[in-house]
Amino acid sequence: MKLTNEIIKKSWQDIYGCSYDEGLNFLLDWWETSDIPIKDLLEKISQRYPVQYIIGEWPFFDGNYLLDENVLIPRPETEQLIEIIKSFAVNPKSILDLGTGSGCIAIELSKIFPEAKVVGIDKSESALSIAKKNNLQAENKVVFKCSNWFDSVDEKFDLIISNPPYLPKEMMSQDLEFEPKLALFADDNGMECFKEIIIKARTYMNIDSWIFFEHLPAQAAKLDELLQKEGFLETSKISDYNGKYRYTYGRT
Repeated sequence: MKLTNEIIKKSWQDIYGCSYDEGLNFLLDWWETSDIPIKDLLEKISQRYPVQYIIGEWPFFDGNYLLDENVLIPRPETEQLIEIIKSFAVNPKSILDLGTGSGCIAIELSKIFPEAKVVGIDKSESALSIAKKNNLQAENKVVFKCSNWFDSVDEKFDLIISNPPYLPKEMMSQDLEFEPKLALFADDNGMECFKEIIIKARTYMNIDSWIFFEHLPAQAAKLDELLQKEGFLETSKISDYNGKYRYTYGRT
């Protein structure tokens, strides 16, 4: 086993150097109980296949989430968004997660606000199949629906949260090769989904309710402008751990 671990470590460092030790440590721990042939594992590493997909699950906030190529890999920036909402002066009775993917945001919010009704929306049936499996850790509390944004939504919410596709298509890179393009990229310099959501959002929000977005720092000013144009109040931008505007919110 020690020799095999050294082979895996060398293969990993040939691709990533020493800059991603966390992923390597997760991989080595998982390998101890895995039955995947070493040849197949080394091939995946050489292809830069994400370790999260190799393992098939990944920790996020206070949970552990099943993952495959049908859903995005959860990022630390999204964990921070949940922290922001958790610390915010809101106590929603109903929550809508638009573009739920693996369900990680909706499920974690259902744990933080156990009395709230939580709905997760995605237009990918394949993504929702993963979300429903992850929902077991929340005792199936979250209601998952297949819908293109609000098309199948028929109620109002106290809190809407969305981490939609927001990357301009020219940002395609090797690091994103295996993740679902539908969940990553949007037209109009990455702003298309934000516009579609914001134009309709107030119809599905209660009085004195909140909407939160995760986005690229370069999109913050435009997003704030869009929210104000649609009549949202108290709009504001929040920085991530690197001091860049990563989150924007508004109130009805």
